[in-house]
Amino acid sequence: MQELQEQSQAYRESGHTDQGKQAKKGPSQGELLLHCMFRLLQVVKIHQANNKLFADNVTSFRDLLTELWIDNPAVSFDLYRGRFYLNDERIVYTPSMWATSAKMTEYFTQRGLNGLTFKHREKLSDEEIVGFMDLFNRATRAENPAGWLEENATKDYPWVSFTVDEDKGLQVDEGGGGGEEPGGMGKTGILRAAPNSNKAYFARLTYSQALTALRGLVRRMSAGKAAGIQKSKRAVQELIDLLMEDEAVFLSLSTVRDAEDQLYTHSVNVTLLVLGMGQRLGFSRGVLEHLGLCGLFHDLGKVGEVEDILKSSQRIKGGDAEAKIQDHALASVMNIIRLNASHTLKHLILGPAGEHHMGVDRSGYPKVGDARVPLSLFGRMIAVADQYVALTSPRPWRPEPFSPHEALAKLLGQAGRQLDPVVIKVFVSLLGPWPPGSVLILDTHEVAISRYTPQSVQALPQARLIEMEPASGIFVGGDTIELAEVNVSTGGFKRKIISSIHPSLLNIQPVDYLLDIGK
Repeated sequence: MQELQEQSQAYRESGHTDQGKQAKKGPSQGELLLHCMFRLLQVVKIHQANNKLFADNVTSFRDLLTELWIDNPAVSFDLYRGRFYLNDERIVYTPSMWATSAKMTEYFTQRGLNGLTFKHREKLSDEEIVGFMDLFNRATRAENPAGWLEENATKDYPWVSFTVDEDKGLQVDEGGGGGEEPGGMGKTGILRAAPNSNKAYFARLTYSQALTALRGLVRRMSAGKAAGIQKSKRAVQELIDLLMEDEAVFLSLSTVRDAEDQLYTHSVNVTLLVLGMGQRLGFSRGVLEHLGLCGLFHDLGKVGEVEDILKSSQRIKGGDAEAKIQDHALASVMNIIRLNASHTLKHLILGPAGEHHMGVDRSGYPKVGDARVPLSLFGRMIAVADQYVALTSPRPWRPEPFSPHEALAKLLGQAGRQLDPVVIKVFVSLLGPWPPGSVLILDTHEVAISRYTPQSVQALPQARLIEMEPASGIFVGGDTIELAEVNVSTGGFKRKIISSIHPSLLNIQPVDYLLDIGK
């Protein structure tokens, strides 16, 4: 296992893969191209050429292509099995880019395309870039969008060629009547009518919408503007839809970890886990909505100065910095009070935000209220989920987080002190001893990622085997196995778990393998 980690680390440090490049730097060139093209397709619809945003996006797109053409005179940008590839290298993008990726996937499939190739052009003008983007937008008006694009682009935009999707690629089911998103999201549900290939698409989109809603709310609050919660409520409602329809897919999303977007992914992951517990406890849909908002808003007090302190490479102990961190729970309460929402709703969700670090024995913070009065159930649930997500997430001062299995042991050690033992029991029954996303080292010299398996069925989960391709250093998904499978000749388990490690040690996102997309 150590050899496997060392090989993976060597590949990351050498920058041979997109995964390595992204770990070392900011967004990869592929991610930038995806974002830049999407932005251009939008601004071309609504802005004039003299608009600054319009001009900036055109310049960014040209500069990026010019940089890419240095190494390759024909830059390929392809869609395969729901994932984008730049020059045959899979684009590894952060969760904040999932919505953009989903919308660009829809753009391509609506036009019957598998890809574009941008061929080197010495002097690529603004007019050529804008004209092509406008042509790309208008293609859906044609009966055969791909054929229309090829016919019209050949003469005026010879620097672009198309790869036509003969089978229409990833089909997004637009039936179901009146849905707000492809596949009838909303009225017909997120996954109900979708084939397996679309489950990942809708799950990622739902997660990304929650991130976007929270980020937008924080942006308005930081600017001193009134911040409504309608988008956040809708995001929570769609998460609940996903939970009701496919608990395994829902809990797979909770494995997302993004060090660059820590505040937002942390809050969404806590929301996923408390909603999962709430369903186990039999909460009604209305109660789940309130619980979900509590999870989404529990760390609003970290925005700004506290968020900057937490990015320090040194662990904070004592002094003003620690005091400010401990103030974030009350600051979250104050920020919830500022929200543009009904007093009744704010009353329901502000208490747990202030309670989630108090501890059931009141050893935590803030030191307010009567210690004889029990903490709210929501506050105790958020406390457990918050600690679990924090323990399993990289921190600047702790680059190697705890594995999910180790994190559960840490939680159990806090039972009756910081954390409610009954809530911990519910949490463990939800995730099992080997939570989804655990990287498992098996006695067969295999490596696998645990999947969610209902604990009423078996104590050992399903898992998906993964293996590193020697040539690329990228881990690819293999067969799904049953760890509870018995060896009939010995009577013991066919495979035994030796240990577990955190996915970050292999530089992978378990959700990519659990949702069976692009692997």
